[in-house]
Amino acid sequence: MTKIGVLLPTRQGPDHGHVTATQTIAQAVMAEKLGFDSVWVGESVLARPRFDPITTLAAVATQTSHVGLGTAILMGPIHTPVLLAQRLATLDCLCEGRLTIGIGLGADTPGARREYATAGIPYDQRLGRLIQTVQACRTLWRSDPEAMADDAPGRQTKYWDLRGVELYPKPFSNAGPQFWSSASPFVEKALARVPRLYDGWLPNPPTAELFASGWQTISNSPDAARPLTRAAYLTLCSDDDSGRARTLLDRFCRDYYGYSVADGQKYQAFFGGNHAECIDWLKGYIAAGAEHIVLRIPDNDYTQHLETLAQHILPALHN
Repeated sequence: MTKIGVLLPTRQGPDHGHVTATQTIAQAVMAEKLGFDSVWVGESVLARPRFDPITTLAAVATQTSHVGLGTAILMGPIHTPVLLAQRLATLDCLCEGRLTIGIGLGADTPGARREYATAGIPYDQRLGRLIQTVQACRTLWRSDPEAMADDAPGRQTKYWDLRGVELYPKPFSNAGPQFWSSASPFVEKALARVPRLYDGWLPNPPTAELFASGWQTISNSPDAARPLTRAAYLTLCSDDDSGRARTLLDRFCRDYYGYSVADGQKYQAFFGGNHAECIDWLKGYIAAGAEHIVLRIPDNDYTQHLETLAQHILPALHN
């Protein structure tokens, strides 16, 4: 059965309203009660300001019992690996192993470049730092003697020197939380790295066909020897009226990105329609192999959209 998660609204700023922290936590609790399998939060410090994802999920962890928690996505390279490993291990302990870390580089936009600059990270180092950060976290979470070796993955790089560093706390389980890559289905080199470095794939593919072809590229990699979770991050607006859904989705896209939903659909997964149309669209991704779908829904009247999905969409996908 394909798992269905939902992105929580955490945006802040003068142009986008102010969802309160209390509202975000309440919506996470509501999503758990309505039957969603997971709740997710994004990260952006300056480009699209929002609550810090790790702090937010820590609060969610204390108010929920079984729903999965995830980042979609965490901008790995802007974090110091030791501090990130400690914060993620703490969060994993708080939620007792329910954490999944969607991680990536972020889009190449002026706002994203500014975020890297203000974090003191040269933009041309972002890929190397991402790879080494994931490796460093995994090494620091381990307790075996090999993890303390100077040549353990992520310990000694051109960006930092972690020789002799022993980190506590450890994650809730020995395996630690999984890292899912947000690698673009348009970039073959990024896809080829997925099976070597990550535990799953969480892209935002504009079509189910592109999702399937991207997965085929991953599967054909010489490093594709272990099972990976296939997930998809999709923006959806479902309504009784198809036209109203598409209008609302276009408004959301213009407010968020500054362009129409038609332009956005060239690069990302956006769909608006009546409930039956939305179910068919989602089933296309499931047929293409999606094992976990993360739904982003319009922020305006979020609670109503959440209830609509639970009433009209979840039963068709969970059966």
